[in-house]
Amino acid sequence: MNEIWPTDVVSRNDKVFEAFPDMLLHNGVLYCSYLVTEQHQVSKRVWSRIDVRTSTDAGRTWSDAQTVTEAEGEYTLNTSSLGVHDGNLFALVDHITKDDSGRIDEDGQFICRFDLDGDEWTRDTKTVKGMIPSNPIQMGERIYMVCQYDRITVHGRVCANVLVELTERTSKVLPFAPGRVLCEGSLTKLGDSLMAATFRDDTGIGHPAYKMMISEGDGDPSVIRMGETTLLGCHRPRVGELDYSRLLATYRFIGMHTRDRNTFGAVLRSGGFASLEAADEKADIFPIHCDTAPNGPASPDQGYTAWQVVGDELLVANYVMNDAPKAYIALHRIPMDYINQRGTLSESDTGPVGSAGIAKEQGQ
Repeated sequence: MNEIWPTDVVSRNDKVFEAFPDMLLHNGVLYCSYLVTEQHQVSKRVWSRIDVRTSTDAGRTWSDAQTVTEAEGEYTLNTSSLGVHDGNLFALVDHITKDDSGRIDEDGQFICRFDLDGDEWTRDTKTVKGMIPSNPIQMGERIYMVCQYDRITVHGRVCANVLVELTERTSKVLPFAPGRVLCEGSLTKLGDSLMAATFRDDTGIGHPAYKMMISEGDGDPSVIRMGETTLLGCHRPRVGELDYSRLLATYRFIGMHTRDRNTFGAVLRSGGFASLEAADEKADIFPIHCDTAPNGPASPDQGYTAWQVVGDELLVANYVMNDAPKAYIALHRIPMDYINQRGTLSESDTGPVGSAGIAKEQGQ
């Protein structure tokens, strides 16, 4: 296997399909959640479950799988996202229903909470109607995520995106972007009152990822600006704060004239990303994974990622095929020395952006 970076296996079982990992470092323990089912195609799944494995040695070894929740028959599970609230770990789990024809209908997420003392997961009540929950982020006392729901109209598919406040279970529909089908959002904290939502454009012609800057507004969030990123062909972006002045995005690339799908990362300036001026947003892009499956990088089974910085390494969880009969969960290890050479800023690049004031003092 010819990997670009040293790569470990988080979970591989050639009899099942394992996909869509999320990863979170909490109290020194690395948690990785992922889907276990028969195949990629949602409408043909008979059973599904969400499993979690843990690591206490920065992902070099992993515990046995623990099942968070499972479904069968008319219901299927899909993606999961991990978060922490009041010191307690929780998972947002994508819960989908199917009718007799196999058509999928989004049925909202529900929350599974982890009892750290009892070492078990319990299902909480549903959140809101929607699917593919983003990573949750905390803004003061509130926790936000973005999710989507599909609507089929006479004009074709329209994908609406919703910002959800999880503590109060309230939601707000985000603006539509003309000519775009936005989905698979990621949410990033840019300052005390500013969030960035980054979306895949699913029109299928290689458009860049799309971003919305959201002012929290004391619990009444609103989109204050929106536009394209510089990340062409970006699917399933995962964007987060790398340090006081840089963001890191991991994503699957698919171009306009090719069906190849490979996994990339990009280091971006926080201030430039918050701007809508193309010249302000500079992306330093680097490769993470090129799948060696029999159908090569045309395989859809890679590039849904999550990442954490642990010690002197960037750890990227991915689902891949390579030489396996079905997808499995891998962990790519990238030295932080390599990452720290990318997206380096000059002093003139590190100032606050407008009233958002997103640039912070180093070490603060």
